[in-house]
Amino acid sequence: MTKEKIDPKAFSLWLHHGQSAVRIEIPYTKRGIKGMNVGGKETYLMAIDAFTTQFSNIDELINYIREKALARIKTIPNEEINMRITYNGDYPFNGNLSLIFSDNIELIQFINVNQIKGRFHFLNPYVYNWQKFIFETFKNHPYSAEYRMFMTNLNNPYYASDLLITLAKHKGEILNQEECVIGPLSEYYNIRGNTIANKHLETELKKIYQNKIVPFNERAEQKSQNFRSTIEPVRFVKTSKNEAYNNDQPYQLNLFAENDNHKTR
Repeated sequence: MTKEKIDPKAFSLWLHHGQSAVRIEIPYTKRGIKGMNVGGKETYLMAIDAFTTQFSNIDELINYIREKALARIKTIPNEEINMRITYNGDYPFNGNLSLIFSDNIELIQFINVNQIKGRFHFLNPYVYNWQKFIFETFKNHPYSAEYRMFMTNLNNPYYASDLLITLAKHKGEILNQEECVIGPLSEYYNIRGNTIANKHLETELKKIYQNKIVPFNERAEQKSQNFRSTIEPVRFVKTSKNEAYNNDQPYQLNLFAENDNHKTR
């Protein structure tokens, strides 16, 4: 049986108003592989994110589209307009396609230091450190059980099923610290999903702790307690001590290497 393959260049940004739908042309940039131009009406998901993260919110994005005449919406108020990202490939895609704006600093960092494409090498600093974090967190932290449940739940809204199924299938190998490469971590759509998940990770782990870890007869009492009074916060991988103490968002995963001197597992 042939494995379904996601086309990395088959994503589009759409503007909807009433019964009309307009596919927006993403500005071209020479940030593709070997300096190739990327953009257009059907392109890399990363190219769409590189465009939308220039704006603070959907209103700014719509105003830009109106000013540049990328769609005929001159007299249509913003509140009557919706925007969404779609995947137009041959096979179904179930990853997160939320629009991302300038408040996702982690994704903007990733976009700024990488070429625009659909898949990255497993030694890319972000991918490498994300896998390292998963290996460490699945086993060695007070909230490991919650994180394992979060990352193997097929209803997880942040990642595509390829990653969730892979982590569930190879959970034993990860817990035993066996040498392996988690392939779906390299997919851009899972990387962007991870940057979204990181913004909500504490809340997600708290829900799992209260709903699945705490015995049923103790849940009412536990819900009145602070999650962080029982789950010790940690700074995640590849952050200096100064950054750890001065960071304004201490629970956000920092997966960017301080240098590129990393080794394979």
